[in-house]
Amino acid sequence: MAPNGKRGWEPGQKGTRKKAKLQHVVSLGHSTNLNGRHVRQFMSLSNLVTKGKIAPQVTNDKAEIFDGNNSSHGIYLKEAEDLYHLWGCTKSKNLKIKFEILCVIEDSTTELNIKKPILAFSEGFGDGNEWGHVRTMLDELFGTTGDYLHTKPDHLVSFTRIGDKFQIRIFKIKNMPTLDENSMVLDELRPIFVIRPIEINHNDSTTLFLDKDMFRVSQVIYVSSLSEFDFLSIAVYLVLIF
Repeated sequence: MAPNGKRGWEPGQKGTRKKAKLQHVVSLGHSTNLNGRHVRQFMSLSNLVTKGKIAPQVTNDKAEIFDGNNSSHGIYLKEAEDLYHLWGCTKSKNLKIKFEILCVIEDSTTELNIKKPILAFSEGFGDGNEWGHVRTMLDELFGTTGDYLHTKPDHLVSFTRIGDKFQIRIFKIKNMPTLDENSMVLDELRPIFVIRPIEINHNDSTTLFLDKDMFRVSQVIYVSSLSEFDFLSIAVYLVLIF
């Protein structure tokens, strides 16, 4: 019997206790060897994280970000040998993706203050493949839920696929659209990010990211006369170029 006299769930009773709703909390962090410019770029990317009402948690402990119990999502940036690798994870979907930041076009005078964004994806972020996982990750990290879905958005964040990479662009919504399709007024902000996905870990299975469109050819190649050694050489070549 519950303290208020009403019958509730008790140990040993049949049935299960109702699980508490998982809060959307994002952990953010980066390696300590980043210079000031790249820390600023990371903070600009972090400003896109607006999911839920709980402020993101900041920690440079990568293990805590990905394996800890204090958050549902995580972002971590690491610099090694002039390469900038970004990891994103969403624990509810058991999904982790490794990215490479290729380029950041920035304006040091811009301070992002994004509260209620809407996300827009170009063609190419299909479901059921690697790019579908990328879209899921971006939507989980940068989208909005709950009460924010029913309020007026303040920014538009677009994700445009370009071959094996994608571009993140940010627009401030100056005027919401009316019946006139040209009535929506957007003011583009900086920075612009160009990012390439590298590796996907889904349900504890890790695979390298391959853009299948790169293998599409317009003519048939006959390989029936190739020897086993030739096939091995081709396989090694593909590994080297990727």
